[in-house]
Amino acid sequence: MGRRLHGVGALVALVVMAPTLQGCSLLLMGRQGDVATAAPAVSAIPLPTAAAAEPSLGAGALPTPDQLAALLGAGDFSAVGIEGAGPPSYDAAGEPGSVYAVYQGLSGAAGGLEVDVFVSENASDAAALVFDPGLWALDADTKSTMGAERATLIDGQSTNDGTAMYDTLWVQKGRLVAAISIPTSEQSRDQLLGLATLLLARSAAYQ
Repeated sequence: MGRRLHGVGALVALVVMAPTLQGCSLLLMGRQGDVATAAPAVSAIPLPTAAAAEPSLGAGALPTPDQLAALLGAGDFSAVGIEGAGPPSYDAAGEPGSVYAVYQGLSGAAGGLEVDVFVSENASDAAALVFDPGLWALDADTKSTMGAERATLIDGQSTNDGTAMYDTLWVQKGRLVAAISIPTSEQSRDQLLGLATLLLARSAAYQ
């Protein structure tokens, strides 16, 4: 996979958020206008059944960290060709409406597997977290295939120690936003799209 995004340092602000889970990091992108990057359609990756989450929330309630962390499991990473994932580690006592989970003991920026999920009060607040349109926005066909309203993919980011690279995919639908980070590889784009497709399908009750 070609590196499209080397040298974006001035365009990207790294915001470290560490409630209890040390090392979890979120990459918030600066808005870059209506620049769209051409991207191929989502590749066909055999995936587990993406059953939607049960609509168990009361009016005005937010999902718990346990509910959000359950949206993706170790088997889902294996299904898209990422080995070594374990059960998610996260702060189960954290505030409702968000979770910062790692599946390999390390955050995405440290070279591991990370999934962060947020549920906002309304869709407008959620949409503001994903800068699409923008420099890293995915094309409309790819977003439609995933079931996302907005999506950005930043690839080829340097890990904290500078020894490896990782990619982050941000997706938004309704009130829900997810950021998935995995190590960069020739397959990482398709792997991220597959994982996001599963997560969005399973999180319908929270959107």
